[in-house]
Amino acid sequence: MAEILARIGTVQAFPSPREFVFKPWSVFKQRYDYVFLNWIESLVFNGPNGEISFSRALLLGLYLFAIRLANKKLVWIRHNNYPHHIKTDKNKMVAKKFLDHLESAVDIVITHSPLEARDRKRFYVPHPLYQTELSAINPVPFKNYFFIFGHIAPYKKLAEAINLLPDEANLVVAGPIKDTAYFEKCQRLAADKQNVLLMPGFLDSPTAARIATDSRGLLVLNADTDMVVSGSYIYALSLGIPLYAVNTPFIEWLSNGEHLAGIRAFENITALFCSLDPNKFSSLRPDPQTIESLFGDETTLKRLNHALAFSKATI
Repeated sequence: MAEILARIGTVQAFPSPREFVFKPWSVFKQRYDYVFLNWIESLVFNGPNGEISFSRALLLGLYLFAIRLANKKLVWIRHNNYPHHIKTDKNKMVAKKFLDHLESAVDIVITHSPLEARDRKRFYVPHPLYQTELSAINPVPFKNYFFIFGHIAPYKKLAEAINLLPDEANLVVAGPIKDTAYFEKCQRLAADKQNVLLMPGFLDSPTAARIATDSRGLLVLNADTDMVVSGSYIYALSLGIPLYAVNTPFIEWLSNGEHLAGIRAFENITALFCSLDPNKFSSLRPDPQTIESLFGDETTLKRLNHALAFSKATI
């Protein structure tokens, strides 16, 4: 996103909330036309079950107030309805209400789903495509495998994937461990399965891209109400590989509304794995021109300019 913003104006790093704690004057050093806030959703929900931290909520409020005093416009890129790690229904409700209310403290809210751009403050801007090189070597020891990539955490539904995986299909799971107990659970489930490979830890971008590109497709199983658009959707589209996903409003829009090929949507995880046969699925891949028209830099730039132009009229 920073590269695209640089085509509109000069882009500079802005003091984070942590920096603001130790150097509160840092946000007043220079006046900006726009300050973009990214991933502030996760700052205040740090309890064991995702409870709100009132001290952090107060800090965030002071941080936003200080930014507003020193700068012209606040732009928040809101990635989720509430953070993935929140567990109880009560905490989810509190988090969503808090974040919905937080929108009143900014001038523009950017969402990566056109279905969420439902008022004069929320603007749809596509998630930019990932740019990465391919490694020459693939460390996966078997072929005809499906791939799950990202944090190893309960919201990714990895335990369900291991349990439901058909014997004739292979599965590779790679990513940093977000929840150690959950990873150990997945290890136990996969211990007797020769068709499951767990690759915990950081993967460099070229290696991850090689593993994904050589796979039969990327699996995205999380479709909970916290999520607006999974980064895994965009990752699969960036590499032009098939995407198998539990249906969400965004996937519905993408596959049916925009008729993008290479996306297979399922009602639930069980239905997805019941249909998961590497010998039957075609190798149909998303059309690169359609992907570029929907998520390319020019489309993203156009949408950003539209959002910022609207805000200028209210300065």
